[in-house]
Amino acid sequence: MTDERDADDLEEGKLQSVRGAIEDIDLRATGSGGCVLGVLVRSRRGHVRALWFNQPFLRDRFAFGQQVMVSGKPRRSGMIWEIVHPRVETLATRTSRWARSCPSIR
Repeated sequence: MTDERDADDLEEGKLQSVRGAIEDIDLRATGSGGCVLGVLVRSRRGHVRALWFNQPFLRDRFAFGQQVMVSGKPRRSGMIWEIVHPRVETLATRTSRWARSCPSIR
């Protein structure tokens, strides 16, 4: 088990976890023929970017708004925290009251 924190409270190099919602998903090609997948997670206070190198198949595991917990050793990169090749746990989400009250259209 790791130390769960908000992104604004992370410390570099220590094993920690951040819980939040996915705000951005970015899959880019590198100049050397590889790729980088970046997933931006918004916690209650701050953001952390999860990064994977040369694993484009992971893109299909993530969706905008999905609730996740990312775990690993963060490092500061400019104004944002990054965790390279983190462990990711998908968290159960509750359906909003609005969504439950809307009839389904078929």
